[in-house]
Amino acid sequence: MTEQEIKEFLQWLGFTQELATDDNLHWFDPEGNIASPVDVDTDLPIMDLNFLFKWAVPKLEIEDDWRWEVLQEWFYNAMRNNNYKKDPTKSAIALFRAIQKVKERA
Repeated sequence: MTEQEIKEFLQWLGFTQELATDDNLHWFDPEGNIASPVDVDTDLPIMDLNFLFKWAVPKLEIEDDWRWEVLQEWFYNAMRNNNYKKDPTKSAIALFRAIQKVKERA
């Protein structure tokens, strides 16, 4: 995942980047809270499985069975690469890619 991909993804999710009361630029979630935890190198919210299942999966359209397609795609990739057990980061990347792929089909 590149920084640009993550920024575009965050905007699609309804996150905004604004100055906070501490005079620093932060990402705010759709509920108005400062996004946390963040990657110390990029100041972007960490795209782990918890984040993706909380913010991204619910945003997918149910009536088009997008959630099911995303989960199928992710599960297939995670199982094929055995990422789900070995490395949670790879599993999160697989889910991120699955969401991107299904989103592009819409």
